[in-house]
Amino acid sequence: MKFMTEVQGKVKEIKGNNIIVEINRDDCEGCSKHTHCTIIEQNSNMNISINKNDSVSVEIEDIVAIKTGVNRIISLSMLLYAFPVIMVLIFAIIANQITKSENIIIIISLIGGLIAFAVIYIIDKVIGKKFKHKITRVIK
Repeated sequence: MKFMTEVQGKVKEIKGNNIIVEINRDDCEGCSKHTHCTIIEQNSNMNISINKNDSVSVEIEDIVAIKTGVNRIISLSMLLYAFPVIMVLIFAIIANQITKSENIIIIISLIGGLIAFAVIYIIDKVIGKKFKHKITRVIK
């Protein structure tokens, strides 16, 4: 299973310290996780903003390699997939200590899942903008 941490994109704009890079989603087809990227935006291209890196000099229309750290991807995956399951289990255990009614335990467990997704939403809004990509090299 290929886990992509580097993609290619075309530099579209340079605004001060930010570089806007357009990534063609067709380039992501080899990645096992590419369907998750297209859940929100179904169009074929995605623009991302990258902080200017002094070690790599880029110009508009350059094709660049963009890398994302594997540790960051694993951390985000754990938050997205494992955290809600853990919250549901914790709320189920707590509910089981309070009551023996299965219906109430299920409802309280679902509330735990909803709380987990609310926390993920808040984290995404606060920290998601700080998610860093890095231009590693200019291809052409």
